[in-house]
Amino acid sequence: MKNFKGLANQSELETLLADLVAIESVNPAYKGGERGEIAVGEYVADYIRKLGIEPEFQPVLPGRPNILGRLQGAHDACLIFEAHMDTVTADPMPDAFTPLVREGRLYGRGACDDKASLAAMMYALKLLKEYAAGGHAAVLLAAVIDEEVAYRGALKLAESKPRAQGAVVGEPTNLVPVIAHKGVVRFRIRTRGRAVHTSRMQEGINAIYPMVEAIQALREQVEPRLSARALPRLGAPTLCVSVIHGGLQVNMVPDECVIEIDRRTVPGETADEALAEIDAALDSVRQREPSYRIERLAPDLLDYALDTPRGAKIAQVARKACETIRGETEFGTAPYGSDASKLAELAHIPSIVLGPGDIAQAHTGDEWVELMQVVQAAEIYAQLAVEFVRYDH
Repeated sequence: MKNFKGLANQSELETLLADLVAIESVNPAYKGGERGEIAVGEYVADYIRKLGIEPEFQPVLPGRPNILGRLQGAHDACLIFEAHMDTVTADPMPDAFTPLVREGRLYGRGACDDKASLAAMMYALKLLKEYAAGGHAAVLLAAVIDEEVAYRGALKLAESKPRAQGAVVGEPTNLVPVIAHKGVVRFRIRTRGRAVHTSRMQEGINAIYPMVEAIQALREQVEPRLSARALPRLGAPTLCVSVIHGGLQVNMVPDECVIEIDRRTVPGETADEALAEIDAALDSVRQREPSYRIERLAPDLLDYALDTPRGAKIAQVARKACETIRGETEFGTAPYGSDASKLAELAHIPSIVLGPGDIAQAHTGDEWVELMQVVQAAEIYAQLAVEFVRYDH
């Protein structure tokens, strides 16, 4: 098999992707997510079963398993193809689960993020079965849950220590192989006061006032340091105060104020270092006013940055596969996170992110993906599995 260019059937892939989009799989953390991912998981299991691959339902959360399927191949080379099954809420997208094809695009919730990647990976197994005659790496397809909230599907997969020499995580990268992306630390800061009637406010302690100073300290002391750490192409680490809650009613001095912070890390930064920098800024506020009751709470979410070397086998093979199907290709980076960092950090599997679609379309009110990119993605994934066996560097 020389290459897979032109072998994927767009009509078949369109039907496959439309079927996946039509199955509601909103994450249960969001509005409309009562069913979770199970129906999509059953569809994936049925599809690979028809290819002669027995699916495994890997328990993660009640009623929310990962779906795994292994395509046998070279005994000394194994790849993971991983994509997530959950989506964000359907709002504000009308007819979110009624796939619509128009001008070469397929519209629907999850079409771009992440069912296009999932469909292409599923179809790549079909291409390998039909055209590669076993001359390819073994492939573990992993359709996982909960990427949109807490990555628990990817964490379970990584903790199971699958034996693989490389992993491709499907996310909308416009078919550019992404080798580095940011991590994240999400946490809250809480200030406390004493509630009284506002007519006697001098007897209370307003919890909002110390929070104002805490935010100012973060902006003056932490943000400039982050800007100075910008990396080529990936940019600087960031800090965003995303949510604030304080007070119960207008005639009551607030006794508590809470902010939620999203801190994006770059390769080379650790969560502990990021939090220590926050703590130092808060300490400076306490030192100026010892009566302030300010606490930084334990993180709600931690995720790692991804930093796969350009020379890694999975990176080089992915680039070659992209060039075979699409032409000259460069490596990319991303400001968002993905499941790839868990496989790299916890399972020690060199990983990249690669998939059809543009992240600008994810989570939008008119989410769509170009069908030609989905076709090319399936061919790239299949090509990658063949090139992974051939690679000699």
